[in-house]
Amino acid sequence: MRVGVLILSGKLFLSMKLGIAIVATLALQSCDQSEVAPTRPTAPPEVEFKVGGVDDGGRLVFWQIDAFDHMQPFVLKDEYGVVLANEGGEEAPSPRYILARQSTKEITNTTDFAEFVAALAKVPRGSTVGRYETCSVPREWGLPDAIIVQFEAALKDRNLVVVTDDRSVCYCPNNL
Repeated sequence: MRVGVLILSGKLFLSMKLGIAIVATLALQSCDQSEVAPTRPTAPPEVEFKVGGVDDGGRLVFWQIDAFDHMQPFVLKDEYGVVLANEGGEEAPSPRYILARQSTKEITNTTDFAEFVAALAKVPRGSTVGRYETCSVPREWGLPDAIIVQFEAALKDRNLVVVTDDRSVCYCPNNL
């Protein structure tokens, strides 16, 4: 009795394998092999952005950073946007101050804090300003606390409403 069950289940198993093979063969015969996706995904075509230009939605591209295999743009989502970046690393910190305005397409990109403050003085008190960062490491990483505090105090002195939600720019390589 035990042998009969094994033979029966063996035939059933063999029949299922044969049925699957037949269905797969018939299905593949109707496939156009030229439309089969490549085994390795390809990177999306790179879009050219120019600082001072606008994206497809008319938003100002106000800065860009090296994302290893492409340049990643920072695009305004508000009338005003700011960035504090360290261009020198932890051993030799060098602050960069950026302020951008959508309506006039004006961009202040400087290493001079006084110049940044002068540009900030043109922003009406109480305005909303987007503060832009990157996804993995804050752009000001490695700057002395005094520089960061000074930057934040300049925004506060103008009574600006600083928003950070949804203003993180991802700069991962395209092939990840």
